[in-house]
This record gives sequence, structure tokens and C-alpha cells, in this order.
Amino acid sequence: MVTEVKGYNETPDKHLTESPGSETFHSKEAAAKLDTEVSRLKMEISWLKMEISRLEQRIGRLKKTEDDYRVRVDMLENSKRRTATMSSNLDKAPSGPEMAIDDDLIEKANKASRRMQRLKDDERRVVAMPSVDVEVRVLAADRASVHFLFARIIRRESYFRALLVQSRGTRVRPCPEKCGNPNASPKFRHCVRVPSFQGGAYAECVWQSHGSRCSHSNEGSMSAWDSGGSSAGGSPRAGPSQRVLPPSSSGSRLNPFLLEE
Repeated sequence: MVTEVKGYNETPDKHLTESPGSETFHSKEAAAKLDTEVSRLKMEISWLKMEISRLEQRIGRLKKTEDDYRVRVDMLENSKRRTATMSSNLDKAPSGPEMAIDDDLIEKANKASRRMQRLKDDERRVVAMPSVDVEVRVLAADRASVHFLFARIIRRESYFRALLVQSRGTRVRPCPEKCGNPNASPKFRHCVRVPSFQGGAYAECVWQSHGSRCSHSNEGSMSAWDSGGSSAGGSPRAGPSQRVLPPSSSGSRLNPFLLEE
């Protein structure tokens, strides 16, 4: 008797081949784990890209800070060089009873520069007015630097206030008689006054601290400048012991006290 076995060569049932112990089951489990790992790695890559972007922004800020620092260092070095040049010019100035240089000269010049920061109320009103360049004739030897003379001028209050008047006042003709010492040469070429400052006194009188005794009502002429301090063309000319500090240019200026050689 022959017994026929059906389905011997047919594909086995699926549930029989995917049992937990089968090879197919392990392959799918490994694929699922791999997909999970890939997803995790993608998230890490995305996070790393964000971190790289943040670090690049920080590097950019640091580079900008470095550039700003270098600019400040350059400014400081330039300031040091200018100070050294100014000190060299001061060292070259002559010595004498009126032009003696001591170890505190640079500090005095610094104090004179800070004079602009300690203006009185009436000075602030005049400083706010439109200004022009001025010519000043002061006693100085030929080797004296403009920086030295500038510090010497604005260190004294009467000189400083006289410059305010001369640079911001109104020119008046004819000029008044010279005030103060009749033998002194005038410091300014033109007669200028500010009606609301120093009682309306001329800059020449304010320079000599005689503003209270020299008003705009005086009449006459300041011929001393033209007779002893002008050339044939009418421009200021210094005598043997005098020096004219010329304006750097004509017209209005924000800071007329910058005297240049």
C-alpha cells in the first residue's frame, strides 16, 4: 500500500519559518535596530551642525573683538608717538627767565589741555558762538614750538579768555587806545569785542587782565602793531623777541585754538 504525502515540495507555512528562533526573524530585528541607530545618528548630525553654526558665530564675534582691540592698540601707539614728538619739541625750547622748562612741563601742558573741560558759565556761552582763526603775537625765541606756546597761553585765564573774545567777537573800527602797559606791543591785529563778555572789553585788554578798565567806548588806533609788527604787505611780522602765531586757514572753525606752525 502506497501512502501519498501531499505538499512535500510546497513552500512551508510562513508562521513556521518566522518563529523567534528562525534566521528571518533575526534579520528583521537587526534591520529595525539599524534604522533606529540611523535616526539617532541623523539627530546627532543635526545637533552638531547647529553647534558648528553657533561656534562660527562666536568665532566671528571674537574676530571682531580682536580687530577692535588692534585698532585701539594702533590708536594708543599713535598717541604715544605724538606725545614723544611733542616732548621732543618741548625739550628743544630755549631756557631762560621767561621760557624755562622744568620736569613738570608736560604735566602743565596736560592741565592746560584740560582747561577746556573746566569752562565757566560765561565762557561756555562764548565758546558756543561761531568762531574764526586768530593771529597772536607772543614773546618767544625762534626755537620755541607752537605746542609749548599754546600750553603757555591757555594755562593763564586772561590769555584764554582773550582768545575767546578775539576768535568769536565782533570787529570794531576804529580801534581803541592801547590799554595796560603803553610800551607793550599789541597781541592781536584787529580790535574785537564780545558785548556780553568781560564787560564788552577788547581782547587786547582782556589779555593783559585789564578788561574791567578797558571798555568799548575808547577811541583811537592801535598803531603799534602796524608800526612795529607788519611788513610792507600789511601782514603781521614778529620783532627780534616776538613771534606771530598765524591762523591755519581763514574762515569759521570749530576749534580756533589749534595753532599750527
